[in-house]
Order: sequence, then structure tokens, then C-alpha cells
Amino acid sequence: MGRKWKAHGLNIVVVSESRYLYYSGAVPQYMGGFYKIDEARIDIKKLCHKYDAIFIEDSVKTINHPERYVSGLKDSYKFDYLVINTGVISKAADNLDDCVYPVKPMSRLIKLRDRIDEWEVKSLLIAGGGPAGCEIALNLSNASSPKKIKIEIHEYSDKLMSSFPDKLSSGVESVLRARNVELKFNQPWTDESNLDKDYDAIILATGNRPAILSEAHSFTTDSEGRIRTDQFLMVESSSSIFAAGDVAHAGAKSYPQIGVHAVKQGVTLRHNVLAHHLGNPLKAYKPWKIAPLIISDGCENGYFVTSNKVYSGRWAIILKYMLDMKWLERYTKAPHERRSYVELLKDAMKRTQKS
Repeated sequence: MGRKWKAHGLNIVVVSESRYLYYSGAVPQYMGGFYKIDEARIDIKKLCHKYDAIFIEDSVKTINHPERYVSGLKDSYKFDYLVINTGVISKAADNLDDCVYPVKPMSRLIKLRDRIDEWEVKSLLIAGGGPAGCEIALNLSNASSPKKIKIEIHEYSDKLMSSFPDKLSSGVESVLRARNVELKFNQPWTDESNLDKDYDAIILATGNRPAILSEAHSFTTDSEGRIRTDQFLMVESSSSIFAAGDVAHAGAKSYPQIGVHAVKQGVTLRHNVLAHHLGNPLKAYKPWKIAPLIISDGCENGYFVTSNKVYSGRWAIILKYMLDMKWLERYTKAPHERRSYVELLKDAMKRTQKS
């Protein structure tokens, strides 16, 4: 893509605080030992080199829209066109103690897994019983997890996965209780300083906020602080800035913060930025009609959730593995190294066998 854009006078510059993109769909399973680290991340720097793009490791803090530059911790960067895809960070994730690990950015969870492997963590509190907190707990408590630790979940409401169907909530609760995970309901997260004496580590799974706060830019946002765009993913009141993923409120409808939207929006962005530069028509973002969520329960079972329907079984975790690996290998392997669906199915069957 970089060479194609260069032919039209555009250079691609990627500014990211880390050279690695940790895939949210795979990190919980990495925590439980199902994946190796290179199966749960994409090397952005390597990918940029492959496609003749420039990679800069920096953390963007402010966006100056009128003068067309962004400011990072290390430097400032001018732009003709800007794509904002900074994602989200966990709420209250600033100035944390060393023992506290937010779900986002996920790089902190990788460090937690290292501490678990070294037996530095034997008791763990998960603050938040939503999909992120529960999936991490399910994988760490699974029989195949390499280390056995004491896990406790504090949830602000009266049930786990409160925004999902009761069948999923009750099913996850039953599994976690059977694995001796202690559950405490109606207990919102307040101040980690009152809790860190009782736990070796704390995971913050209390919800997310945009990584670029409204104070760092002048764009219109929704009630959650997500940057509003039109149907073409162009930021409102802008003629050169696009936004996508969890940081964006795309079009009139607010989409759930799940990866399938960010992935498909990338295809729309690829077309629209170049089309806008050339004066060609833009394409509207059209989401998938069905955007299911698959939650892993370790290496033997998964939950397939779509709308108000919930299904579970080994087939769900097999499907998840095949979809995840098919997508990841597009960015981590050369074309001749990428596995077919048949090869992925065989590997998934082997990995999910009961020991």
C-alpha cells in the first residue's frame, strides 16, 4: 500500500507507542497458556518496513487540527491527512502502582503474565466482571493454565456480564465458581490503595475511555468521549482527518467496542484517504450485519454470543482459533507461510483436545 500511495505523492507514517499491536481477542488465551506471545501480537514496525511505510515509536498526546500537526512525547509530526486510531485505555489507568495492570493498554497484561510465570503472583484481584475481566479469569483458572493462582472478581452490579444475556452470565458464573474463583457483587472499584495489601496483583477491567481525551483535541465527541465522524469515517468539521476503531463514534449509530468494526473500518479508510486525495468519491462504512463475540473458556470450550443468543461448546473455541489465526497470519506471516482453513482446523482440533 505504501508504494501505491507514494506514486500519488503520499508517504505513510505510523506513530505508535509500541512496535507491537497486542490482539485483544488472543491476549486472554495467552494469559492462560493457550497461545505463545507471537501468536497474540503483530509487529507494526516490521509490517511498516514490508509496505514501505515509516514507523515512529512515540505516544501522541495532542492534536492541533488548524495547524495540522500532532505532538508526542518525543517530537511533533506534521500531516496532510491524519487517521486517528488510538484505541482506548482502561478507566483510572493513569499513575498506577506497579502491582496494578489495566486491561488496556494490553502490553501491561503481558508483563503480568511474566510475573505469574515467575511465581511472583499467587493472588489476583480482577476489578470488573465484564467480558474482559471474565475471559481473563476463565483462562487463568482453566485446568490447562500453566500456573494456579487465587483469583477474586469484584463486580459493581449484581451479576457478571450484566450487559449480556442471562444465559451467558449464569454460565460463566457457574464455571468460575466451580474453579474456586471468588466472586463479590455490588462492589464497585474505588481506590486500589485500599486493596493492594491483600493481593499480589490487580487487573483493572472497569471499562474503557478513549486514549485521546477531548482535552487533547478540538473535535466533537459523544458522551463517552469518542470522536464523532460521518459515514465516511471523516471527523466532523474536518476535511483531512479520519478516525476509526474504539476511539471513534462512526456515523449516526454507535457501534459496540469490538474488533470486527475496527478491522472492517480499516478497509474503508484505505479507500477513502486516497480517494479524498485524488478527488474521487468516498465509500460509506457499512458494518457487518452480524457481529458475534466469541469468549474463550481456556482451551476446551467457548461461548458464541450474537444479539440475545448464546451458544457454547468446543466448536466455538475451534471457530475462534481459526478466525483469529486467519486474520493474524495476514500480518505476521509471508503469503506462502499462511495456513489454509483445513490446516487451521486440524491444529485447532489438536489444541483443544482434553488432556
